[in-house]
Amino acid sequence: MSGFLKELFTPLYKLLLLRMEGQLWITVERHVADYWDSLITFSGLKWTDIFGTSHIANAYLRPICLRFLGFQIGKGGYYRPGIIMQSKRRNLTIGDHSNINYGCYIDAAWPIQIGDYCQIGSHVNLIQGSHKLVSDEKNIRPAVESSPMVIEDFVWIGTRVTILPGVRIGRGSVVAAGTVVTKDVPPYTLVGGVPAEVIRPLDRLKLV
Repeated sequence: MSGFLKELFTPLYKLLLLRMEGQLWITVERHVADYWDSLITFSGLKWTDIFGTSHIANAYLRPICLRFLGFQIGKGGYYRPGIIMQSKRRNLTIGDHSNINYGCYIDAAWPIQIGDYCQIGSHVNLIQGSHKLVSDEKNIRPAVESSPMVIEDFVWIGTRVTILPGVRIGRGSVVAAGTVVTKDVPPYTLVGGVPAEVIRPLDRLKLV
């Protein structure tokens, strides 16, 4: 019985403290704003799928709608349908002339920065959410904060690649299809495998 009462009254006690400190409505507003942001992020992307897969939809209609919904995306991008994004729009930044392909899953629990002229293959997973390995007393593993994931300019990420929290992919690098990237990738490098390993360096062609 005491455990039940603790579960019942602890949240009420915390709310009372917030109210006494004048922070209750600030806290409520913040949670409502975060929920609304996440809802627009997920639903907005799904809604743009109605435009289909034409060049006009991918290059013009979908980017225009995403900017209208508050997404931070650069000019000249190409966004195919089926992209799924969890968390907040402000945590995702995409540069100019980058291509996000079919069915990509973007977990922007913490910031993700995608540079200019990047090619993100179909069904790529960009994962920023993670948990502690040890569970707490309620057998729930608390979430942990991650440093920003950075995909620098001119990077090509092959289909079905998974990139884990806090990783930086160096400028001009290529990640082979099906790779799981757990640590930083140097610039102008081809990596592949599970986990990713360096295959060979790449020539530094004159880029834009």
